[in-house]
Amino acid sequence: MDLNNTILQHDDVDPRLSQALKNLFFVFADSSEFRSTMRSLEAGGPVHIQVDAEAGRSYFAPGTRTVVLDEMRARDPDIAMATLAFELTNAALAPAFAEVERRAQDTGMSAAEYGEAIERVEYQTTESVHRYYREAQHSLQARGLGQARNWFSKIDPSGEVRRMFETEEDALRTQRMAGHTGAYEQSYQRNW
Repeated sequence: MDLNNTILQHDDVDPRLSQALKNLFFVFADSSEFRSTMRSLEAGGPVHIQVDAEAGRSYFAPGTRTVVLDEMRARDPDIAMATLAFELTNAALAPAFAEVERRAQDTGMSAAEYGEAIERVEYQTTESVHRYYREAQHSLQARGLGQARNWFSKIDPSGEVRRMFETEEDALRTQRMAGHTGAYEQSYQRNW
C-alpha cells in the first residue's frame, strides 16, 4: 500500500499537509499496527485531508470521509502528523461511531450517555495511537519528531514508553474534566 497515492488525498496547495504525510510515512514504515489501521481504512475508499482555518478542533467527517486539521495543529509538523494518525484511526473506527449513533437513535440515550459512548470509542483510538508511537518512536526521534504527549504516551524515568491514560476510566475522567466530553454532549443536544 502506498500511503500517499492510494486512499489519502489532499490538494498540494498546503505544504503542511504534504510534510505531515511525509512524516507519517515513518510511522507507516515502522508500525505494523498503523499499517493494519490503514488497510482497514482502505476498505472504505479514499479519505480527503484538509486544513480548515475556521475549525476549532481537528476531526473526521464520516459523511464526506474527510479528515480536517484545525489551523493550530497544522502549524506544528509533529502535532500535525500525530493528529493525522489520530483522525485516520477515528476514520477506521467509523463503524463503531456509527453504532453509537444508531444506539442513540434507537434508545434515546441521554446526552451524558452519548458523550461517554463516543469517548469510549475514542479511547480505542488513543490506545492505537500509543501503539503506533511505541513501534515508531526511534525512527521519529531520529528525525526530531515524535514527542510522546502528541501520541497519548509518556516516557517513564527508565525510558519505557507508557500510556498517557492508565485505564479507560482515567481517560473518560480526564476528557470530561477537559470539556472534551461536554462538546459531544452539546452536539448531541443540538442534533437530537
